[in-house]
Amino acid sequence: MDIRTALFWNHIFGSTVWALLMMIGLSAIIVGIILRKHKKVRNVLLISGFLSVVLFVLSCVGSIYTYVEISRYRPEDEYETTKPIESKIIDHVYLGYPDEEINYCTVRYTNNTDEEINFGGRYKLEIEINGRWFDVEPEDAPVTDPMWVETDVFILQPGETSEIEFNLTPYADLEPARYRFVISDDGHFCCYSEFELTESGDYLWAE
Repeated sequence: MDIRTALFWNHIFGSTVWALLMMIGLSAIIVGIILRKHKKVRNVLLISGFLSVVLFVLSCVGSIYTYVEISRYRPEDEYETTKPIESKIIDHVYLGYPDEEINYCTVRYTNNTDEEINFGGRYKLEIEINGRWFDVEPEDAPVTDPMWVETDVFILQPGETSEIEFNLTPYADLEPARYRFVISDDGHFCCYSEFELTESGDYLWAE
């Protein structure tokens, strides 16, 4: 289940309508038990009450299931950029061939410190939905760490600039939205680079 579908159904299953339905169902069952002399009314109330309770239970199961699905896409940790590395997307390249597709963005990193900085080792892509960031799962993702794509470890000397290409091909067809690359050293450091994919298929980023 993709993140948008999970969010949609979690919103539906988490609606207060189901709690109200549960209260009505229990009330119908109680009234049905009390009205012993009116068998037809009693049976209708018991059946409708039972169905209401069943629907409530199913909504609870659905809410839990979709919550678990959403949790798969929530970033484990949203570390702030603790090292003064400046990141900036400078290019996007897409080349489609009959047997191969090349789709990547180039990000320029600059070390603004007076010390050598090591970073990298893995990166991932996140999408913004309703003001919140969620992981985008690549195709053929590894079971152990499905959201991350391995990359090299980079070394930046003081004042040095390096350009890194982030491969978008594993993410197949991306929907129009705001995205960001997250590169991490598998510790307490992440560096974020945002861009926007428009309805027309253009890639936009801060100049």
